Order: sequence, then C-alpha cells, then structure tokens
Amino acid sequence: MSEKLLIRLLSFETSLCEWALVTAQGQLAGDVTQGSLEEPPSSLSNTAAGRQVILLVPGEEVLLQRAALPVNNTSKVLQAAPYLLEESLTEDVETLHFTAGAKMASGEFPLAIIARERMRQLVDWLDAAGLNNVIALPEPLLLPLKTEGESAEWVALVEDSRVVFRAGQHAGFSVEQDSFPLLLEQLLQESGSTKGEDEPQAQRLRLIGHNIPSLSLPEGIHASLDEIPSTHTLAAFAPQVQNIDKPMNLLQGAFNRRPQLGNVFRVWRLTAALAFICLLVLMGGSISEYVQLKQRETELNAAIENVLKTTFPDIKRIVNPRAQMKSRLNALQRNAGGGGQFLPVLSAVSQGLSSIPGVTLNSLNYRAGRLDVEFDAKQLGEIDRLKQALEKNSLLKVTVQSANQDKDRVRGRLRVEMQS
Repeated sequence: MSEKLLIRLLSFETSLCEWALVTAQGQLAGDVTQGSLEEPPSSLSNTAAGRQVILLVPGEEVLLQRAALPVNNTSKVLQAAPYLLEESLTEDVETLHFTAGAKMASGEFPLAIIARERMRQLVDWLDAAGLNNVIALPEPLLLPLKTEGESAEWVALVEDSRVVFRAGQHAGFSVEQDSFPLLLEQLLQESGSTKGEDEPQAQRLRLIGHNIPSLSLPEGIHASLDEIPSTHTLAAFAPQVQNIDKPMNLLQGAFNRRPQLGNVFRVWRLTAALAFICLLVLMGGSISEYVQLKQRETELNAAIENVLKTTFPDIKRIVNPRAQMKSRLNALQRNAGGGGQFLPVLSAVSQGLSSIPGVTLNSLNYRAGRLDVEFDAKQLGEIDRLKQALEKNSLLKVTVQSANQDKDRVRGRLRVEMQS
C-alpha cells in the first residue's frame, strides 16, 4: 500500500487543520504541517496529488447514532432514517446530512449526522485546495480500537482541553475535558444496564496522549496509558489510516464529489446560472410560490409512499404516508429495546448546556430512564432558559427539581426524561 495523506480539521470556525503523510505501516512520514483549509498553501495540493486523502472532521460537529430498519439497501436507510430520528433531533432534519455505514451484526445501521451547512463549507474548502479522492470521517471513528473476543476496550485521545472518545466500532464523541469523567460514568452505567447487570461491568479504557493529565475516572474503569512521543495528535490516528473498512464517509449523497464532472460543472456554473435567470426573464416571470409548494408537497408524499411500500410491504392501504411511516419506525425503535435512551438524552442535554454560557455542569445521574442534571447558574433566569432550550426537543420531558440561591450563584437541578 502507498502513502496516504491524513488531514485533521481542528475547527470549522478558524478552518485550521494539520496534515502529514502516513506510511503503509501506519506511521507518520515527515513533519506535521499546520495551515488553513480555507486558504491552503500550494504545498497541500502538491502533497495530495495522486494520493488517497483521509480527512477527519471534529467530533463535536457529528452525531453518531444507530437505527434498526428491515432493509439491506443503504440508500433506503438514508431515505427512512430522517423520519425515524426527526423528533429526537434538536434541528430540522431538512438542515441535516445523513450518512449510513454497513449493516451491523445486530441488524442496525450506523448513522453519522452533520449540518448541511458544515458540509457545504467543507466541500468549498476541498475544492479551493484542489483535493480529490477524499474520504471524510468523524474523528472518533479513526481512533485505534482493540478487541478481545466479544469484549472491546474504549479508547480516548486526551488533548489540552478536550477528549476524543470511541466506545465501539461506530460509537463515540468529542467533549470538553472537564465534562468527560461525568459522561464516562453515565456511559459506564448505561453499558452495564443494557447487559442486564446490577453493577456496571469493569471496562477497559486506553488513554492516548502526550503528557496525559490526571483524570478523575469513575470506579469500574481499568485505565491504561499509551503515550505518543509528540504533541502532534495525528500520531494517534495514523495506525488506523491504512485499515479503514467500509468507512462512514460523510462525502456521500448530495455531497458525493466526482472530481472530473465536478470540475467541468464548476467552470460553467456561473454561466449556466446567468443563462437560466435570463431565460426566466424572457419567459415573463417565475412560477408562483403556491404552485411550487404544492408540487413539492406532492413529490414528497409520493417519495414517502414509495419508501413505505418498499420497506413495509405488509401495508396494504396507505392513507397518510408520513404518519404511517413515523408510526412503523417508532414501533421498530421501541422493539429494539429501551437501553438506547441515554445517549439521545445526553446529546440533547449537552447541546442545551452549551447554548447557555452562564451555566456550569456539576453532576449527572442517570437511573431508570431519567437523567438528573445538577448545575450552577449566574442568574435564576438562566435555569428557565436552559429548560426552554431542552424542551425544544418534543420527545423530552423537563422538570425543575430545585433552584437555590448560594451567594453569587444559583444551584439548579433539572430532571430530563423521554416523554412516555
């Protein structure tokens, strides 16, 4: 196998990234270079020429989920998944991009979900850098995962202020370092409860990093340290680059880049757009908004009905395709077991906390489908704003358990659970 180019995007806000070549033995070749992906140096495209490019996307931007569907075709999974997950996501599914991996032994499909706006931003940067033959992956999924029989260790890359965590073949997230021990404890409890055990089973955790700081890990974690010889975190991902198996490439569907055709289209895109506008003017106007919306509604209903007939052939009479699709998918999710409630609830709480700058997380306690969140706030009104932010998810029931003034802080406690 030849060398591959590994690029890690560090931030969408700054477009800062780092890159290096990786040998066939999974080791970094040469120096690690940093630069802007929005305004890339010519050396980046020169290095990428003729090579496979692996691009890592920040884990905070990608939600990793699983969905149980009675199909084997990935394209049908991508058609059905938005309807299955619509009510558990805080954002409109029309603004999200879904990617599906290969069907797992459990019968579920792994999913990666990211904002379409981020994907458009990413594709524009790749075009500007002249990068083709690219596989874009959520960064947790390239951490090296070791398994022994049916038991798999967890692995965490510990950086200055954040942790990239992988908990299985298709599971993981990135989080601020201060919040990692709390999330790890809840995940450990959830892992034990889904196995039907009274106490969480001891779990192996491998910590990777350079000068790894001391972390307050929960009981039941057997941690080992794996020091990398430099502060360049690309060294932690390099061993896995040559062994990507059926990757969950984010550059699929609407963002599937076909270099040759794409380059031709980009040259003529502005000309074609201007010609189309002139054609509309010559024709005397555009189609009315009402006609456009009715046509879109008709096409959407027809598409849903087609997916419904294909996925659930036992349905003989279709009255309301959208409602029937939601009903069937929700039933499948319930039949798959209730042990998967923790991560959706935790994801919603994490997004809610990040939206209120004055709130500081103190502890989490998950039991019997309920997540108790204890936190400090600067003002009493921030508790109400946090509750309102969480209630934007129609599947969540949020209750204020307490709110007490303590000197210059307000100590609050919320209970978050799925609607029954």
